Amino acid sequence: PESVFNGCRHGENRFEERSGPSMRPVVPPLAEVPHKDMELQIHRMQESLSEEFLTHFCGTNDLRSVEHLEIKVDITAQSVEDMGRALPNLLQLKLTGSTVHSVRNLGTGLERLQVLWLGQCGLQDVGGVSSMPNLREFYLPFN
Repeated sequence: PESVFNGCRHGENRFEERSGPSMRPVVPPLAEVPHKDMELQIHRMQESLSEEFLTHFCGTNDLRSVEHLEIKVDITAQSVEDMGRALPNLLQLKLTGSTVHSVRNLGTGLERLQVLWLGQCGLQDVGGVSSMPNLREFYLPFN
């Protein structure tokens, strides 16, 4: 499989549109959320990588089809421990530029993960990598 990706990829679909200074993937608009409540709704979803947020971010209702995810997270403000449960078939995870101090912060649900990027994350501890038995590539530059 291709090792470079942007946003979420599932099946043949792939987000490539970029915007803003962070160059993050553009998130599709939320369905049927009043404009005045939209920012609050997005903020609540981003507090944790909930299934609702990931469905919105990845642009699919079938999170089982997501195999690749590129996202910036801050574990001091967001819970990402349920990401593996929400994305059970995730093979590649790119968190470059995120705030992740320990691999344990990623939880124990990433059993299928094969490639993990944690460059420039302030990583201090790789403990917990044993909960990823299929991990074949682990990139840690500039920590």
